[in-house]
Amino acid sequence: MEYFDFHTHKRPEPGSRNQLFSAEPEAIATTAELLYSLENHPWRPRRVDDRYQQAATYENVPLIGEIGLDFSRGDNPALQKEVFQEMLRLARREGKPVMIHSVGATGPVEDFLRKYDFPCVVYHGFAGKESRLREFLRRKILVTLGFRGVAKFQVTAADLPHIGLETDDDPRPIEALYALAAQRWGIPEAELAAAMKDNFLRLTGLRRD
Repeated sequence: MEYFDFHTHKRPEPGSRNQLFSAEPEAIATTAELLYSLENHPWRPRRVDDRYQQAATYENVPLIGEIGLDFSRGDNPALQKEVFQEMLRLARREGKPVMIHSVGATGPVEDFLRKYDFPCVVYHGFAGKESRLREFLRRKILVTLGFRGVAKFQVTAADLPHIGLETDDDPRPIEALYALAAQRWGIPEAELAAAMKDNFLRLTGLRRD
């Protein structure tokens, strides 16, 4: 059985293409053996420079993120907004999906996403309100859940086309998260893994349909 991790800060094993390693430009290797998402975290926003511009073009960087707004941490909301828009423009230029970090900022985040008209958005590590999760699922937005989200929300088999699983910075292995989700949601682990594989391959462009 294959296990796909939609967002992690733990460096993957060499040759692994089952994980999206979230990294800033300096940590991204151009080898196609690993898959990366190009991060500009709102806790430490950086103006988009040539390193970001170049890394966004790499074939093994299928996503831009995590990017977004976090008004619970970080001391410069204005800079966060400027950098978020710079990253959105970069993603739009490259035609790549964005992975969103949003805390206390759903309204402004959604406003910027509408402004730049993104066809594919991922809300990562969601642990907010149940009503917000249901809204995202109704809109067919992909939402990734970590250990906290899996424990908090009840997900059905019908929801799986719009769900991803992620370890983020949790030291526990992705296999443990799949086991927890299968047990918590009453979905056979093989069915869950098959759905996650389908979502991951579609998101990263490794399979197009």
